[in-house]
Amino acid sequence: MNNKKVSFKIVAGISESIEDLLPLHTSIQDFKTVKELQIAQRDVSLEITKDEVGCIVHFGMNTRLKNGTPAAKPAAREVFGGEELNPQLCKSAQNKFGKLGAKMTTLVRHCKNSKVSCLVLEYCKQEGKGIFFHLNLMDDPMINAIFMQDTSFKTGTFRPVTESVSAQELYYIYSNWKGEEGFNRCTTFLRNFKPVQPPWESISEH
Repeated sequence: MNNKKVSFKIVAGISESIEDLLPLHTSIQDFKTVKELQIAQRDVSLEITKDEVGCIVHFGMNTRLKNGTPAAKPAAREVFGGEELNPQLCKSAQNKFGKLGAKMTTLVRHCKNSKVSCLVLEYCKQEGKGIFFHLNLMDDPMINAIFMQDTSFKTGTFRPVTESVSAQELYYIYSNWKGEEGFNRCTTFLRNFKPVQPPWESISEH
């Protein structure tokens, strides 16, 4: 079994020693074209056995940027298996938490279905599902704005803190990362299909 397979098996239950070996999340690694994404998708597919990764749910942006830069999350589901946010997961999360859901998502900024989506994150964590959060299309300035909940930050006309469900998902994971019940137990950050350190590790402000 090659090292890449081993790393993907271990990283979903990431330990501090493994995390220290992962590269930073730098957005220089982002795919620039759809063709580049497809080539990487094909190459990684040859190295990853879906059964080895286990039951995972993919989070992150899934809309191509205006300049053509593609998102990795939709393609990642084909590579690793698992599922993306869907009505069934939302219903399961709402049924599990009921009225407690509103209290659990107090810090989540309302944006489309952001509160329900963050409940699904919590549901995945408590049900033992692996969370793969794809950082493609998020660079350091955007990520820093998300952590600071800076509503004035924008890239072009896009204001991620107030307009992006993925931004609120990342903020929820960040806010609930540590501890025995934290997202550090089940979350793998990826960029271009490869595991990377949590994004706050490479941002000096955090």
